[in-house]
Amino acid sequence: MPRSRRIRRAIFSGGVLSLAALSLAGFAGYRAIFGRTAEGALALIPSDAKAIFLVDLAPLDPGQAMVFRQIDGSLDETGLTKMINEGFMSINGNHSATAAKMAPYLRRSGAVALFDEKQEEGVALIGLSDPVAVQSILQKEGKPQFWKGLRYWTLAEGGKAGLRVQGNWLVLAPNGSSLFRLRRVEEGLEASAATNPEIQAARTSLGGASNLEVLVSPSMIPPSEKMPKPMGWFACAGEVRDTGFALRTRFRIDPASAGEYADLLKTSPLSSQLLAQLPSGAYGVLSMSQIGRSLEAGKKEITLTDNDRRSMVEAVGIDLDQDLIPALKGDSTLAAYPDAAGSGIDGLLVIDDSHGANPGSAVKKFREHITETVEHQEGKTPFMAVNIEGAEEAWRIVPEFEKDMRNTGNGSTPFDLDLVMREKTAIWAIADGRVLASTNEALLRRAVAERSGKGLASEPLFADAFAGSNQYAFAADPSRIAGGIRKTLKMNKLSAEERKTTDNVLGIFEGLKDPLAMKMGIQPDGTFTSEVIVPMDWSKMIRFFGEMANK
Repeated sequence: MPRSRRIRRAIFSGGVLSLAALSLAGFAGYRAIFGRTAEGALALIPSDAKAIFLVDLAPLDPGQAMVFRQIDGSLDETGLTKMINEGFMSINGNHSATAAKMAPYLRRSGAVALFDEKQEEGVALIGLSDPVAVQSILQKEGKPQFWKGLRYWTLAEGGKAGLRVQGNWLVLAPNGSSLFRLRRVEEGLEASAATNPEIQAARTSLGGASNLEVLVSPSMIPPSEKMPKPMGWFACAGEVRDTGFALRTRFRIDPASAGEYADLLKTSPLSSQLLAQLPSGAYGVLSMSQIGRSLEAGKKEITLTDNDRRSMVEAVGIDLDQDLIPALKGDSTLAAYPDAAGSGIDGLLVIDDSHGANPGSAVKKFREHITETVEHQEGKTPFMAVNIEGAEEAWRIVPEFEKDMRNTGNGSTPFDLDLVMREKTAIWAIADGRVLASTNEALLRRAVAERSGKGLASEPLFADAFAGSNQYAFAADPSRIAGGIRKTLKMNKLSAEERKTTDNVLGIFEGLKDPLAMKMGIQPDGTFTSEVIVPMDWSKMIRFFGEMANK
């Protein structure tokens, strides 16, 4: 059985998944704002747990309380609250009258923990507002079971899954032995995960409170001669914000065991001036530092024969070791832009010469090789020189090849491909040691001329997303992308229902002021950190799903 499937069964067999998922999502508790209680769940989990998932959907602060009220109101307004409650009142896929009776007492906090994957041991804990009431329901409708003197209950529709009230928690487990361990922790006979120094360090490393936490022990990762040894727990924290959702992760590997990956730990952060060298107005930007180091590591993992190397040179005119890897020692950025009217899409690639990189040399070899090959095979010259102020040299494909590129056929697609492709070309320049390439000449000229020191850095959405010391960064403007799609669509190609749905989907993203962003940092000591930001207009999103669900 696959590892992932065994893990799922270990925690959720016997209907635990249905009950845990519905309650941890705030099942039957959207309207209430309770105190934060997930710490209490962690205190009951054994210290040697292999993986822990904490959920606390009570507000972190007054500002977040307003967000939850907004979400609650939208769920009620669209009827999704009732649908969620009814849809998850099940155990093993069957509607459960007992679950429905317990539902009003379930809080927004809980935890899931895996103890022993092989023995299928683990638990789910769900916060209770009235433990006495839930205990009474179990006594009336459950069948009592015992494990070493510990009494718990099973339900007819739940198979062997055991349920028990422990303090302010409803505890669910696939067997009595898992439930028994929580009582031992409560009685002080086993150490608690809350006092485990490694778990404490992992949680502290992410900084601040959160609504979601995922903690994974290094023992969950099987030892491998090729993979670096993990140090400490993997930690992930998520937070609901008024403008969306944020996710932070942190883990560390032992540099001494990194082997061929050790060089990656020396990767330099992206230049703080990177965005200032890009034209403003982008849809999105993806930047990566020193791709050459990654290629070096990959080269050690994948053996290339002399024939493989010769084939590469014959195909593109450049050698992996002598040309490509040295060309990519600096920062590489791929960006997407709308045209002057805010529609369509054009690409811009910038490879700089930081850290001793020399991308221009590789590009010259590539151009010379392709030119020689095409002239020999077709008797044509594929490229023509272009004069661009500020560029050492610039080239683009000849009009004959551009014509083939722009021939869309359009067909029945709802996108205006003629609009998208009308000025498409392949053009590049070498300027100030950088290689810049684009699908649009006007965009390339803007990029070469960008010397103001502002550029895309003048847009807070991108500047904030790229802030900090990171080796990889991505940011996109959802509102600008939605606007570009709207201007590029041929609405008359859509049915009335499709137009309405498309308009609603684009409306969710239009007006968002925060980026869709991701960044990752690497430290020489083997620490990897990342942050993902997903912008959201909660009301619009919930209304859309409500309309779709009620069709």
